[in-house]
Amino acid sequence: MMTTVVVVATKEPAMVVVHFLDVATTLVVAMLTIGMEGGPVVLVLAAVHRVQLARQFGFSNTLTTAFRLLLLPMEFSSSDAIVWREALSSYDAVLKNLGKENLILLDNLYRKQLPNLLHERDPNPYITADELSKLMEWKLSRGKWRPRLLSFVSSLTDAAVRDASAKAFASLPHVSTAVKELTVLKGVGPATASAVLAAYAPDVAPFMSDEAMEAVVGDSKDYSLKRYLIFMEKIQAKAKELSTGEDLFTASDVERALWSSAIGAKSVTSSTKPDEVELGRKSKRKRK
Repeated sequence: MMTTVVVVATKEPAMVVVHFLDVATTLVVAMLTIGMEGGPVVLVLAAVHRVQLARQFGFSNTLTTAFRLLLLPMEFSSSDAIVWREALSSYDAVLKNLGKENLILLDNLYRKQLPNLLHERDPNPYITADELSKLMEWKLSRGKWRPRLLSFVSSLTDAAVRDASAKAFASLPHVSTAVKELTVLKGVGPATASAVLAAYAPDVAPFMSDEAMEAVVGDSKDYSLKRYLIFMEKIQAKAKELSTGEDLFTASDVERALWSSAIGAKSVTSSTKPDEVELGRKSKRKRK
């Protein structure tokens, strides 16, 4: 019941081979031509149970879908709702696989506790300074750690945070105005503002994560309001495209699916072992 997946990328055509030891067959999945400098790169998922591998990343026992999502990040252009749902359902497992215990607690606070608190404050919702600090800690733990931003936000007064966030939530569904109301706070840019708004209105304002930005608009370098509005419109359109009467996607669902797919793929490719890399090098030398 073990599966070995080896991808060898060289200047010559390479093969992706899946070896199913449980059924004693070898399947050639794809032929790749990858031009790379510096010799072969070996990506290995070795000595793992097929079902265990899929479950580790939260996928159902569907090898085709799991294999595809594990090796490559999902394409934003995909209109396959099943693939998107698989990626979204893997979110908790991918998060856990990062090995950041504090992030799991922060994610639970951000995705479950904070939305409830905000809606309990309807019709005049607001976020407190402490809640904003926890949200910032979640954002940085889930992405790139920027301690100065956390320091800036932690220095804000509760009155200032409540006032700005109340104005922002009252501005919805006009997201542009809502973001501007929040970015008057030191340390809060469009990305953090999007996280605040997403906690209250996940169907309207998706979080502006690096991974989702790269998938949707091609890079994660421009964090301007103008760029966010383009990102948001594309995410909203994708959520509408994927939704059916029985299976609805919110804008935040789309962002989390993209994040899960990108981080899950990175987790797999970073698991290469030194001895497996050496095996790939020996294989390359034999072909000379």
